Amino acid sequence: MSKKFIKWLLVVIWLIVIFTFSAMNSNKSNDQSKGLIENTVSGTITVTDKIGITNINPTEEDIGAIVDNLNHPIRKVAHATVYFVLALLVLNALDTNKENLKKNVIITLIFCFLYSCTDEIHQTFIDGRTGQFIDCFIDTLGAGLGCSLVWLYLNKKAKIQ
Repeated sequence: MSKKFIKWLLVVIWLIVIFTFSAMNSNKSNDQSKGLIENTVSGTITVTDKIGITNINPTEEDIGAIVDNLNHPIRKVAHATVYFVLALLVLNALDTNKENLKKNVIITLIFCFLYSCTDEIHQTFIDGRTGQFIDCFIDTLGAGLGCSLVWLYLNKKAKIQ
């Protein structure tokens, strides 16, 4: 297999990962998010208590309130993060370098935005899920951050050489 094929295969695999997350019904998706947050919060409290940074013993109700408060913003950060990764994979598959950077960034942002739109449409067919244009904006913002980091890296690399 060629390197180019493998690079594009990674893009396709990541698109499938995004599709799979979007295909979860709202209850499963929400429970999965909350479970991860609860484990992280509980683990953090346990570790900080053991090493003496804190000395708190929150009730399950307190932890539940923390989880509820963190759930929405963390889910939005997750949106941006998966599209950040997608942008990096697409730029890599396009064999981006300093000479074709601008063109490839534009292609990548358009690709990520369009996939995000189709993903939000897909969610309208999933039980309890809705498609929200704000999520397309957040996804594209994540892709833009990924493109910006590649832009900075390649420009810095070019100055060093």
